[in-house]
Amino acid sequence: MIASPQPNIVYYASGQDITSLNTKTREREVIFSVKFAPRCLTASKEWICVGGDEGEYVAVSLADIKASREAALDVDFDADDRLPLDLDINSMHRFRESARRNRVPKPMTAKSAKVGMEIVNCITLWMPSAGVSRTAYTIPVSVVANNDRTVIIQSLSEDAETLQKITFPACVNRAVISPDGFTLATISDDPYLYIHERRRIERSKESWINASNPNLDYEWVQMCRIQLEGQGRAEEQHEMKGCFAVCFSSTGRYLAVATQFGIIQVFEVGTITESGSLVAVFTTSRPCAGIRASSGMPSCPVLL
Repeated sequence: MIASPQPNIVYYASGQDITSLNTKTREREVIFSVKFAPRCLTASKEWICVGGDEGEYVAVSLADIKASREAALDVDFDADDRLPLDLDINSMHRFRESARRNRVPKPMTAKSAKVGMEIVNCITLWMPSAGVSRTAYTIPVSVVANNDRTVIIQSLSEDAETLQKITFPACVNRAVISPDGFTLATISDDPYLYIHERRRIERSKESWINASNPNLDYEWVQMCRIQLEGQGRAEEQHEMKGCFAVCFSSTGRYLAVATQFGIIQVFEVGTITESGSLVAVFTTSRPCAGIRASSGMPSCPVLL
């Protein structure tokens, strides 16, 4: 439960407090608290999201936290606060500045929502940027992977609207949207990688006219399910089946997946729904005994 979205800044959970650590100045500050035991945490330069054991979910704007804390430090003194009355103007300025420095605002308590009934295993964030797909979301979203076998796409807005809920056959460990916003990659407790793409929803002409939210004009549609290396059908009941790590490269060209068997696979995203998209398979330094990559692909890491 540690995130570092920018140099020198680390966010982490300690008990029910979410703390900011500046590694350069060595200053720590509790920025907000939650009313549950955090299970996962993620952060960008704009947002922090926290998930809990029973479907609790919190998304907090860092801009709102900053504004709230600055407002708390903006002490508004009335005449009675200006003690003593014979202070000159320079003394008054020093008095006000001293009060500001010594006043520590209380951490805010974040409001939580429910996105399921079981453990929130992972939350990832996606933000619109230049060059995204025309089907992509126009707003920042969070992607919530839940132990109740669902992935929920939440709007990072004030109303925290649920944009789509996708159900899977097994507990979901992580789901991430590609940089262009067109592909969703999901891994779970079963031996597969699930690929969804954003497709336009077929609507009547009248419903298109009445559609008020362009983010609801498209939906995630499953395009393929890829069985991962070292996870044969005979091993589907194995306690080590499933994955916890999946990541797109910064350009979105490649997708890397790591299984609990210690095998990493790299796919080319442009052809991932077709055969031949696998570009590399290699193992960690300590792969599980008796499990080997069998595809004959290069055994060296690919630079993402």
